[in-house]
Amino acid sequence: MVSGHKRTASFGKRIRSLDRKLLRELHDSWFAFLAIALVIASGVAVFVMALSTLAFLDHARNAYYERYRFADVFASLTRAPRSLADEIARIPGVAAVDTRVVDEVKLVVPGLAEPAVGRMISLPEYGIADPALVGTGAGGVRQRTGLNGVHLVRGRWPDQGAANEVVASEAFFQANRLALGSELRGVLQGRFQRLTIVGVGLSPEYVFQIRSGDFLPDDRRFGVFWGTRRQLEAAFDMRGAFNDVSVRLARGTMSRPVIDRLDQLLRPFGGGGAYDRGDQLSARFLNDELRQLRATAMVVPLIFLAVAAFLLNLVLARRIELQREAIATLKAFGYAGWEIGWHFLKFALVIAGTGAVIGSVFGSWLATELCDIYANFFRFPAFEFRPNPKVIGLAIIVSLAAGGGGAWSTVARVVRLPAAEAMRPSVPVRYGRGGADALWAWLQLPIHLRMTLRRLSRRPVATGFAALGIALATAVLLISRFAIDAVETMIDFQFTIAQRQDLRVTFRQPLAPAAVEELRTLDGVLRVESFRAIPVRLRNAHRDRRVSIVGIDNGPHPRDRAQLYRLLDADGLPIVIPPGGLVLSDVLADLLDVVPGDIMSVEVLEERRQRFLVPVVGIATEYMGTNAYVQRSTLHRWLQEERLSSGAFLATDTARMRSIYDRLQEYPLVSAVVSRFASLDAARQTIRESHAKMLGFQTFFAGAVALGVVYNMARLTLSEQRRELATLRVLGFTRTEVSMIFLGEVLVVTLIAIPLGWLIGMGLCFAIAQGFESDLYRIPWVVNSRSLFAAGALTLVSSLASALIVRRSIDRLDLIAVLKDQG
Repeated sequence: MVSGHKRTASFGKRIRSLDRKLLRELHDSWFAFLAIALVIASGVAVFVMALSTLAFLDHARNAYYERYRFADVFASLTRAPRSLADEIARIPGVAAVDTRVVDEVKLVVPGLAEPAVGRMISLPEYGIADPALVGTGAGGVRQRTGLNGVHLVRGRWPDQGAANEVVASEAFFQANRLALGSELRGVLQGRFQRLTIVGVGLSPEYVFQIRSGDFLPDDRRFGVFWGTRRQLEAAFDMRGAFNDVSVRLARGTMSRPVIDRLDQLLRPFGGGGAYDRGDQLSARFLNDELRQLRATAMVVPLIFLAVAAFLLNLVLARRIELQREAIATLKAFGYAGWEIGWHFLKFALVIAGTGAVIGSVFGSWLATELCDIYANFFRFPAFEFRPNPKVIGLAIIVSLAAGGGGAWSTVARVVRLPAAEAMRPSVPVRYGRGGADALWAWLQLPIHLRMTLRRLSRRPVATGFAALGIALATAVLLISRFAIDAVETMIDFQFTIAQRQDLRVTFRQPLAPAAVEELRTLDGVLRVESFRAIPVRLRNAHRDRRVSIVGIDNGPHPRDRAQLYRLLDADGLPIVIPPGGLVLSDVLADLLDVVPGDIMSVEVLEERRQRFLVPVVGIATEYMGTNAYVQRSTLHRWLQEERLSSGAFLATDTARMRSIYDRLQEYPLVSAVVSRFASLDAARQTIRESHAKMLGFQTFFAGAVALGVVYNMARLTLSEQRRELATLRVLGFTRTEVSMIFLGEVLVVTLIAIPLGWLIGMGLCFAIAQGFESDLYRIPWVVNSRSLFAAGALTLVSSLASALIVRRSIDRLDLIAVLKDQG
């Protein structure tokens, strides 16, 4: 019993002694360990940021959709009697039906030169006492349901008897700095009408407020407005009718049978083809963002944690090598191998744990910042981020596992190391004069550079690992620049190469050539190219997509070919569409799994619903959208119609844009006017708002990797060369000459690592471009020379800064101790 207590006390004393040794060494080398902890913290921060934001957005989306009864199936049509809603409700699996009046209007907004576009949506016809109105606040009823319920952020609902009161979407309201009571002029059915904003609202249907066909959201020039059913029926000549229907399905019901039956019912009334929630524009953008966050959380932290594991293994291996005699002494005094192994493993766990705590705090803050960015794009009634304890717990476990895994092989070697062998110093490496030495002598390189190159070439594995670690830092920096490069390329392609029109004018309905000729007569209009667009469903075997076919002038001769809206192939060359052929965007071609030469089934989704087979004759490069294109003459022949136009592209004299806007406002059959310049400004503003912070975060992460790798590499190099460098000082070398040998090794490894980092980074950028591709857009794989230079320069600066910090230790070398060791 007594001996058991003595053994326990002895064991506890040994552990406390090792813990004191651990604390002492952590204190002596705190900056080196902190550098590794920062690498781990960076990975944990990205992991916590992405997964916490993902969980928060997913929960916010699901709660919003459920509480405000976001529909499962949507359809638009020309006009149908309200009695048809009863028949729709009898479709098996339909739980609720909501019919509405929806149309778009031109708006004159104070302070905005060009016309804006407003989407008018009728509110459910409920009284204040109706149970469909739930939730109250200081302003009275805050939520108006039905399907796609509207949440009232501020103000009040329009009075049933008012003809001009509306609730405006929050994004439009804020972007234009409006106030309750602000008045807009809208062109409804060719008549100017005053619209008074009495409330500000949100809807799950417009969490991401973007107009179909736009490149990025433009909250200043596109808004959603809700008015009373009576008001919109009168404005759009829809009394007793509707032109939009939303359907909510019973739990467990498949959407396809309901969509097919709904299409049958709506076909006589100009139905444009029903679609489910997955194809609803706002929901698709939100789903894509969640998917990208999930990919970020899975991929990027692995890079940081892999680098951290490598560093821990490298540092511990060197530390163990320097402490061989101490390890042997501990074993001679009765310390078990596992006790010493656990002591060194705790090094790794303490560093990993420190990094996990720092990363969890920083990651939670980053998630808050990221949600602030998302709040500018995704609109929810409540959007206040809170840290996710489950995600933080998982991040700590993963980081500890990475730290322990990186140290395991080194710790296992300690456990197996016999005491007698540990007492002996390591066997010196035998070197011989090789061809490289002759080459460097022939090149007459300076002596310090020859010493640096000889040392690196004789330690290829250590040199390779050090270069790989720095290369990963360069790769992370390149990835941080990639997003901006890609978006800039998309914008440049969209607004300067492919689409070169100044204005895109859309008609309320297809019009005869006289309407296009009238546009040509406007003062300041230099060129007009009309187009025809129809909704269709394209099918290839079991794959199908609901898209638009756009008919453009694309004849064999350049004079007959559109110049303002061009189709380009993968090499940037114009595509000529042969008669009867179909050209698909590359995104659409991938979704339908077709190549030139395949035959597609085309079903028109309006009027006579024609069906025909069409050969695919080309693939057009487009970074956003899923359009299909034919010659206009071909499309007119398919539809058996005269030369009608859905809209026109205009080239203008920019000095006369204001008068052109004023004239277009007066055209009753023009439903929308989109300015290329305004779209370009909005896109660049979006980039500035969304990418500035993220670029700063990513640059910091990459800098942490560079600092962690280079600083620890420099310290290990100094530890290994301490005796040699001190000997050189004793032999008469100056501090500058000795420092050049040390700094030269760091510099050479960094210069090797930067091109390697470029290659790794470009490969990762390609993987990101492929992984983040969606049905809505394709990210181009583009890395420009400016980004390569920025990534390389920052890596070089981080490396030199870290090396200079360590270099100060050369000035403090104990030359007397070196002489004793040599003696």
